[in-house]
Amino acid sequence: MPTFIETQFPIARLSAEAYKERKAGASQTLTGLGKWWGRKPLILVRASILGMLMPASNDAKKDREIFLKILTMDDDGTWQRCKGEIPAAAWREAATPEVQEEFFGARGLKQGLSDEDKEALFAQIWDALSPEQQQALDAQRMRPIPDRAEFDALPYAERLVHCERPENVAGPTPATWADINAHLGTTATCLSELIDQLGQRTFGHTPRVGDSFCGGGSIPFEAARIGCEAFGSDLNPVAGLLTWASLNLLGSGSDVQAEVARVQQQVFAAADQQITDWGIEHNDRGERAEAFLYCVEVKPEGCDYYIPLAPSWVVAEKYNIVTRWTRVGNAERLTPEVLAVSDVEFKQYKDKKGATVVDSRVVDPFDPNRSWSVEALRGTDGLRRWTNDDVVPRPDDVFQERLYCIRWAKTVTRNGKPKLERRYAAPDAADMAREAQVLTLLRERFADWQREGFIPSKAIPKGGDKTEEPIRTRGWTHWHHLFTPRQLLVHGVLLNKANFGLGHKELFAASALGIASCSNWNSKLCGWTPQLARSGGIGAFAQSFYNQAINPLFNWGVRPISGVRDFFAFKGKSGSESCGNNISVVSDARDLANACDLWITDPPYADAVNYHELGDFFLAWYDKQLTNAFPNWTPDARAELAVRGDGEDFRRSMVEIYKNLARHMPDNGLQMVMFTHQDPAVWADLGMILWAAGLKATAAWTISTETEAVGIKKGNYVQGTVCLVLRKRMQNEPGFLDEVYPLVEDEVKRQIASMQTLDEGGEPNFNDADYQLAAYAAALKVLTQYGNLDGKDVEHEVFSVRGKGEKSDFQAVIERALGIACDTLIPRGLENAWRDLSLVERYYLRSLDIESRGERRKGMYEELARGFGVTNIKPLLKSDKTNGTRVASASALAASVLAAVSADGAGATSQISTSVGRGRVAAAGPHPFAASPLRHLLFAVRETAVNDNNPEPGRQYLRDTFGQGYWGRREGFVNLLEWLAALGNAQGMGEWVADSDAARMLAGRLRNDHA
Repeated sequence: MPTFIETQFPIARLSAEAYKERKAGASQTLTGLGKWWGRKPLILVRASILGMLMPASNDAKKDREIFLKILTMDDDGTWQRCKGEIPAAAWREAATPEVQEEFFGARGLKQGLSDEDKEALFAQIWDALSPEQQQALDAQRMRPIPDRAEFDALPYAERLVHCERPENVAGPTPATWADINAHLGTTATCLSELIDQLGQRTFGHTPRVGDSFCGGGSIPFEAARIGCEAFGSDLNPVAGLLTWASLNLLGSGSDVQAEVARVQQQVFAAADQQITDWGIEHNDRGERAEAFLYCVEVKPEGCDYYIPLAPSWVVAEKYNIVTRWTRVGNAERLTPEVLAVSDVEFKQYKDKKGATVVDSRVVDPFDPNRSWSVEALRGTDGLRRWTNDDVVPRPDDVFQERLYCIRWAKTVTRNGKPKLERRYAAPDAADMAREAQVLTLLRERFADWQREGFIPSKAIPKGGDKTEEPIRTRGWTHWHHLFTPRQLLVHGVLLNKANFGLGHKELFAASALGIASCSNWNSKLCGWTPQLARSGGIGAFAQSFYNQAINPLFNWGVRPISGVRDFFAFKGKSGSESCGNNISVVSDARDLANACDLWITDPPYADAVNYHELGDFFLAWYDKQLTNAFPNWTPDARAELAVRGDGEDFRRSMVEIYKNLARHMPDNGLQMVMFTHQDPAVWADLGMILWAAGLKATAAWTISTETEAVGIKKGNYVQGTVCLVLRKRMQNEPGFLDEVYPLVEDEVKRQIASMQTLDEGGEPNFNDADYQLAAYAAALKVLTQYGNLDGKDVEHEVFSVRGKGEKSDFQAVIERALGIACDTLIPRGLENAWRDLSLVERYYLRSLDIESRGERRKGMYEELARGFGVTNIKPLLKSDKTNGTRVASASALAASVLAAVSADGAGATSQISTSVGRGRVAAAGPHPFAASPLRHLLFAVRETAVNDNNPEPGRQYLRDTFGQGYWGRREGFVNLLEWLAALGNAQGMGEWVADSDAARMLAGRLRNDHA
């Protein structure tokens, strides 16, 4: 019997829920445990498990209704979740004086805070409150839309703005459970009971859910939380610890969480007192440091002073604070002056005035015409490699490091109220004495702390894609080189006081993950962002892994111990009450022997994150203590076993892994493989891997799991996750290509038709990417039913070596599926004209169609071109920006991409030039669009537009171009012109307004044209 997820999946609503969860920032359930890359939204995991357990009935509409009710994603459920918002004034009243001063004004929240910043701020305030205070604050919520009818009328995504996430509510009401049980034949009163009953019915026991690439732990955690027995495994011990903590800290219940939090608070208080006693963060003015700013400096050949390096010397945007450098006499070291400047001068600093690193060149601050290549400064032999004993540069090293600014703060009383005052200053002699004291204190403890594992001692692996960067660019060879003496001292004190929980697993996990979070937010990789909104423009720290790399910076910020409090101290959070045999292990997926009914995996693939390299950054802080708490775990990422790349070794490893998972699941079990690629070659590769592993695809769905790309992530990033559902292939019947192609065509059309039927009016479930991915999945569904194809052994096909551009039969079938999908998806209003259009004409019109619906990602237009077999799309685009792609309108095309044709319209073409943007690109031959009737029709529209909407020149152009053939094409032209005439009405299609009017006029003239 098929399951719900094999027949349908409410991806529009799930995408909206996943987006809301992602946008929650710091208030997401698992992010507080520590940094990991690619965690899947918990709501997606919950829905996937339920969808794999819930049987499909003969009433698809009722199935969908019940599924949404269970997840509180139906209309009643979202209204139940509409708890409203706590007013800003209530948040202000609950906040500490320091938070009030920094984030709130007399009229509420200060300007400039993004929604994500607000979420993070409110989460910070909430976590600092006692349960009684939280309850009092929660009671002040005000439902913003008190009228149910008005709420239901909102699009689903807009409703969610006012709703709690499903994980934060109790679940369906008793009345709703009655409806659910009546349809499913169950007796559940909560989600865990339902999950258990569905599992008992299908497998004879509570369902067991496993993930062999558990990463940050989303899948095992959510499985345990909703009542499954969860199994999580990963080769990387950092991932293993994160997963263990999700199950055993967040899933341990409030008593254990409270005890861990209490001990962690004691540890932090003791460490803070030690730092205070040393006097390394306080000055004689009663102030305590909030931030230390450091930079690299270098003395190039021919320069008799060291040049401090930074791409900008802006310190705090809110106060116009900058750093200005001067030279006193013939001193080798320049002197920093930290001061507030006028608005005019500050704007110059924001425009990089005084920047000493520009385009990978060191620039003399006193002579901008003099510069040196950073690469050349490293020398032909490279930099000196630091040794383990190095914690600061040696005097003869190329790159030195120095402190250039400190932000001081103290609380004063003004008008009877506490007020936090901040001051930015260059370090004075006393500050430099404190710096020297820090170094002395660290050196006194360095050897002992490395031996005990309180500070890192591991070397950075050589030759890694990411780990080679700090070695090459700074000479750093050990992980502790990525931290200043002050950072090593602060982190070491914390672990020394915690002593890693003395074997207590929960306390060890809290300490280890706490110090890992500190390292992410307090290293030499943490940039200083003077304009960051969540700090009100006073300056704030970026995290070490603001991207998936290890990039040494020229200037960075260092936190005092107070700045790492929120990262180190464990704060209890509503998680799962452990309800079964939940296991987390560190193991190679090829060696697993644990049986699971459902395997849900998100495997590394193609351009995957280098987890084995990046994870070592964290592991170095607790590797020596890990085996004390987990004797069976290997405290090493075992990079040699990591599954990565896309070559034969990778494919062989993946086949072994998925064969092993298939062996360790029942015959009626299911697997879900999540991944995020739209390349047919990647689909073909993955399809063959799963095929060779003895699995067959039964469904595929695409969920939007990524928030919009910002900052360094801007670009053509994949925004959706494909959820591929698989079962064991119980028979190995042979397949033949001549039979497969028509079956694929039928399956693609059936899949698209079913998706179009499921689309909700005014709230579509699917976009073009979803339909393309559905086509790939449909091809896989057909192909993976067979044991071989045209007699070719599956594993031989997986591992065979192919020449450049050579495609497997498997890939050819998948690409054909995409072509079928493109042919099937006809823009509304062009059904009658479609069959007479060439592929390139169809491509142009489909591109206009998706543009009119707001699609701007270049990758979508490239994928579309692949489906229609168009190899050069540039001449058809007005803009090919990564996230701003626009199709050229009739007027924008002008006379470009236009070839001469014979009088009968047969299409005799000559060599032409094509225009792209403002330049012209010579073409070796005519573009296939050049001689197409559609191209000439567009030129006729342009002729109409430039002649004040007089259609006569356009009509005459068509008559002259096509001769007698004009009359046979006239009706089709009218159909196309009427479709083009509607484009100008679409949102965001302002460039088509004039051409659409012209198309409307020309259509009327052609309709009434007579011989």
